Amino acid sequence: MKRGVYTIFIASTIILLSTPLMPFLSGNGGKDAEQADWINDPLFEMIQPSKKGILTFKEQEEMLPLLAEMGIKTIYLTPIWKYKPGTPLSRYYILDYYEIDPAKGTEEDFKHFVETAHSYGIKVILDLVTAHTGPGRYIYENHKDWILRDKYGNLVYCWPHKSWGYAVDRANPEVINYFTKIAKYYVEEFGIDGWRVDAIGTQYCNESIPDCPQPVEGEHHSKYLLESIKSALGEDKALYLEWAYLGRLYLYNAGVEEEDGCPCPNPIPCSMSLPELNEYADASYSYEFGKCFMRDVIMGKVTSEDFVEFFKEECLYYGKPRGRFLMTHDFGYQFYESNPQLHKIGAVLITTVPGFPHIYHREIFPDGDISSINHEMFSLYKELLDIREKYRAIKQSTIENVWKGGDNIIAYLRKCEDEKIVVAVNFQGREMRSILKIPFRKGDVLYDVLNRESIVVDDPDNFELTLHPYEAKILVAEDNESPEVHIEKPKEGYLHIFNKALLPMGKTFIIGNITIVANAVDESGIDKVEFYVDDKLKATDDKSPYEWLWNEFAIGNHEIKAVAYDNSGNEAEDKMNVLIFNWM
Repeated sequence: MKRGVYTIFIASTIILLSTPLMPFLSGNGGKDAEQADWINDPLFEMIQPSKKGILTFKEQEEMLPLLAEMGIKTIYLTPIWKYKPGTPLSRYYILDYYEIDPAKGTEEDFKHFVETAHSYGIKVILDLVTAHTGPGRYIYENHKDWILRDKYGNLVYCWPHKSWGYAVDRANPEVINYFTKIAKYYVEEFGIDGWRVDAIGTQYCNESIPDCPQPVEGEHHSKYLLESIKSALGEDKALYLEWAYLGRLYLYNAGVEEEDGCPCPNPIPCSMSLPELNEYADASYSYEFGKCFMRDVIMGKVTSEDFVEFFKEECLYYGKPRGRFLMTHDFGYQFYESNPQLHKIGAVLITTVPGFPHIYHREIFPDGDISSINHEMFSLYKELLDIREKYRAIKQSTIENVWKGGDNIIAYLRKCEDEKIVVAVNFQGREMRSILKIPFRKGDVLYDVLNRESIVVDDPDNFELTLHPYEAKILVAEDNESPEVHIEKPKEGYLHIFNKALLPMGKTFIIGNITIVANAVDESGIDKVEFYVDDKLKATDDKSPYEWLWNEFAIGNHEIKAVAYDNSGNEAEDKMNVLIFNWM
């Protein structure tokens, strides 16, 4: 009894003595401040119209549980503001950024939509349209001096898309200030998480372009606009660019040509393009892949070597990821609606290649509203996004060709450290027999996580694989070994005060809160780590570093435990006995 009282006395004394140091010792008790790398997770492009009319925020809110179940982490909403119907731009003919379309609901409805999305762990970004203006729109009616003028003093139409209206001068400091205030307003007032930035490339030409209808003098690109917005919003808010380059004007001058709306060469090599826009963004579209390269893939014109080479030649300036899509509100839906086999096989590609999947609204809701659900595509995407989440090699690794001979299929390796995944895809309407060279050993058993089948490797240098028409396989090595897990924090045998290990004591002694940190590794990848106190589950973390802030009232001796599960279902645990005094 005396020993117990003495221990509590010592602990209390240490607490009192350390009180002036509490701000220094406490830290943030958890993970570092969030960066906008969350944009690298699956994104859903949510449109406003349905066959029954304009979707309200309340109707869109009903979609959130389904999207969360599917694995969506970010929703990008196309323009939600009052617009001028009957124009070629439709909802992109925004009249006023401070007036939400009344057909969608009220500002409170929108705020509730954002809050509900956040409750499901889903971020929300809006659509910032800065490139063009016209009659009835704020800039045209109030600030014609913000519109570009050609060398003759005339208002400049967008080039090469004259139907978009007049081109806004996005290098004008007043324009920069105007759009920066808008971007910041919706973050502060409604809690949105960032912006998709529409048509960010230049919308004018100059005398260097043959037959330029309205030559503009000087440079008027969007670099400084993006810099201003990003600086105002902060690092945890994302900017997702529709275009990664300064614009057609700069690409043409660099020698990039255009054929059927696609750049030539494709992808545009680093030596021919300009990286400035990506510097102030967090991700960008990949029209070059979804709209252009995929046409050749579907037609069988691309070898597996060509396919992999696309990603190796593609410039990811500043390490910023690219959104991979089959379709957007601008193109593609009608084609894939008429070719569902290609739609399904294409979904496998955009969820397993470098970058992040960008899934279009009507892929899941064909008529726009929740009454029409494409259950087949929902189930497929749910499975694919679950696979993507489980295997870090799909999200963070290199890509290598593994096709060696036989029929032309797309076959590639995604590898991250010891984790290896082979993806094989057949876009043809006939059976394909191919030979792959794969980095496994003879006798290894590969498991097709997509079709739930096992295959024994007989000759890894000449691995024979047969794919049925429009079939895909995602192959991983079967794993029967348990993962490795070790509790790294608290440090065993040390005194910890407010989340800091101070000095060895022989016994693990904790004063105040503590972040329990576990290191878990496995060749097949870690699915999750569970944290227990006295065999009671307290938290689950599925992302490295695996940690949990133990910040609840606890006094006395307790057992903490971390249980790690790998992607094959194997598990392992590590335990530690601690003496804790936490009055919080």
